[in-house]
Parts: sequence; structure tokens; C-alpha cells
Amino acid sequence: MIKKIFWIFIGVLVGILNISAQKAVRHFRIAHAGYHWKFPRDEAAHPRYQTEWWYYTGHLKSTGNHHYGFEVTFFRESLRPLILNPSAFAISSLYFSHFAISNLIRHQFWYAQKMNRPGPGLAGSGIHHFWVRNGRWKIWGGYDHQYIRVETKQYSLFLKLKPLSQPVLQGNMGYSLKGKKRGQASLYYSFPWMRAIGILRHHQNKFKVHGMVWMDHEFFTEPKTSSEMGWDWFGLQFFNHASLMLYRMRLKNGGESLDSQGTWVSPKGTIVHLTSADIKMKILKTWKSLKTKGVYPIAWKIQIQRLNLILTVQAAFPDQELNTDKTTHVIYWEGAVNFTGVQSGRKISGDGYMELTGYAHAYSINNFF
Repeated sequence: MIKKIFWIFIGVLVGILNISAQKAVRHFRIAHAGYHWKFPRDEAAHPRYQTEWWYYTGHLKSTGNHHYGFEVTFFRESLRPLILNPSAFAISSLYFSHFAISNLIRHQFWYAQKMNRPGPGLAGSGIHHFWVRNGRWKIWGGYDHQYIRVETKQYSLFLKLKPLSQPVLQGNMGYSLKGKKRGQASLYYSFPWMRAIGILRHHQNKFKVHGMVWMDHEFFTEPKTSSEMGWDWFGLQFFNHASLMLYRMRLKNGGESLDSQGTWVSPKGTIVHLTSADIKMKILKTWKSLKTKGVYPIAWKIQIQRLNLILTVQAAFPDQELNTDKTTHVIYWEGAVNFTGVQSGRKISGDGYMELTGYAHAYSINNFF
């Protein structure tokens, strides 16, 4: 009962703070084309933009035939663009985190979520150096290495990550359109290939793990909009060391935003930016959640004629749904996938991650907060 009262209080607090944040939106910066990227500085936080997230997904293996997918995400939502109150306990922003594990052998899914306000021992992020903390969960590092540490009673994960390439600027040199309105865009880059080594603990059992990780970092200030229904996002790692990012923005009228786009990186590092006209997607199979009644497309045919590429992408198993009612108030599907296909007559395959929003309820970026 105490825990229930606590989360009711947090929900009321978030609602009150969200009203304050909406009033302050006009004082935040919005994403513009021509942003001057500077690394490693831009790995750190950007508090002059209202919303920011750091997303890690990947596949991990260990001895003993263990194979896992994972998601670790940190969100920062600013309530004012500048810290007007110098007190360490001033509520200038909120931090949310999600941690999910997919057991790809047993087809079992587990997730946890966390929310904190900034303060000593609570949450925060670096502006000049990359670190983000939410309680005992933390991501940090520099240009050559990054680290993940998340801990719960059921699972804990510690990873050391090494980027295998330069950051990939998504969209127009990192300016990624999400709509037609002013400000409907983000500043967005990825590390599609990060080599991972570390330790995964499940209850009392610890495993040394290794694998490949995809990292996304976006920051923006987005106006309220009522036309969005949700989006479908794919981060695909090919076994020949190519990578493909795609996202499709869906509208409430049943259509698809012309600002949907993607980025292909060839095995040799050649980057090709894709528009909605380049991408054809067809749903092959759906799955209905018994918990939320959301119906998710878990198998797709993706065709990109410009790349002579045809893929069949399917979920490693259906139930990889998160209901983040205690943090970002979004129901979404985020899980491990694998794929096969043909490119220019050659068979190709790989694995990756897929995110599906707006299938359990209408969704826009602003629904997070």
C-alpha cells in the first residue's frame, strides 16, 4: 500500500512538473540543420534542449549456450532550460531509465524501470564529460570507451563498450526530421557497432558475456502534436558488418509521414541516407499482448530498391513488451530480432533490435512526459 501511495504521489508530481515544462518550452533550443558536432563533447548532456535520451541495445553471448538481448535506456527531461535555483535539490529536470533482458534461448522477457529527480545520490548528468546516473544505474565514458552499469535484485549488467567506427550522423548531418512543424526534428547520431565485454548476473548466477551493441543518442525540443500515432524503429547489424537504421513515423489518419527515413552503412563504411521513398515495408505477422491488448507487427518484409536489398525481419520471440507506467507512461515493444535476405543476389543475415510504439495507445514523443 505504501508503494502504491508513493507512485500515485510521483504521478501527481510529474503532472504538475509537466505543466511547468510546457510553459517553458519556448525558452528551450530547438533542433536546426547545420548543428556543429564536436566529439566527445556531444556524447554528454545538452540541457538547453528539453528532451534527451541515450539508448543501448544489443546481443550478448556467454559460455554454456547463453544468449541474451538487452536494452538500457536513460532519458532526461528538462523542466527549465537554465538552472535558476543554485540549490542541489532544485527540481530542474527528471531522469527515467529502462532496463530489459530477453533470454533468447528460453524466450523469457524481463524489465525494470527507474525514475529520479536530480540531486546528490539521486540522478544527474555531465555537460562537459559524458556520464548519466539514475540511482545506482549509470552510463559513462569517453570517445574510445563507454561503460554501462545497472543493478536490480533479479538482474545486473556491467559492460565495457568500444566503438568500432566513427559516430554515424543520422538524417542530414545529424538533423533528423520527424514532421513538418517547426521544431519537429532531433539531433541524432549512432554508434552502430560497439564491441561489448562484461558480466551479466541473474540472481546468484554470473556470466562473462561478449557481443555487439548499438547506441543511439538524440536530443531535441518538440512541440505538441496530435497527428502522430507512433513509430517503428529498426537497428540492424549485418553479419558482414554492414548496418541499417530505419524509422517509420505513423499518423493517426492511417498514413505514414514522408519524413520517415533511414541510414545504411556498408561493410566498408560508405554511408547512404535513405528517404521514405526508398523504403517499402510490409507487415507479415502480428502478435496481440494479453496484458495490454496492443497488437504489434513482429515480422516484416523490408525492401530498399536503391540498395538492391530485400529483408525478412522477425522478432526473436513475441512477448518483449514494456509497460512503463511508473516512469515514462508509455506502453511499447522493444526487443531482439533476427533477419535474413538478399542483396544484389547474395544471401545476407544478421540480428538487431526493433522498437514499436503506438500500438497499445496513440503515442507521440511528448507522451513520455
